Amino acid sequence: MFIAVHKTWQINDAFTTAFDDKDLMRFNFVELTVNAERFIVELTFEEKNTDADDEYTVTNQYLAGTLRGAVELTKVEGVVKNRISIIIPRFANHIESDKYAIEDIDEIFRVENTEKKQ
Repeated sequence: MFIAVHKTWQINDAFTTAFDDKDLMRFNFVELTVNAERFIVELTFEEKNTDADDEYTVTNQYLAGTLRGAVELTKVEGVVKNRISIIIPRFANHIESDKYAIEDIDEIFRVENTEKKQ
């Protein structure tokens, strides 16, 4: 998968500069190749507020270029819930193509979840 960003797309407002991690860059747009699958990985983490002595959850979304990368991302320490969605290229959405049949995706997750429990 190919992801491109142009320097002119970067967000450089005062709020971002003042409060964000200095190593973190934010962009209004990214360019993705259209001939590859993309996976949206949604991870929920449990956080602790040490000042108030309470717990809460934070959910973030990440973009992965392969299913293997998406599954590896779900194994990050501290993840309490995960979901993976697939975005397919337009050409793959034809009737003669059964590569993205729901039962195939379901089978992948069933195998992955079985491996985790053992």
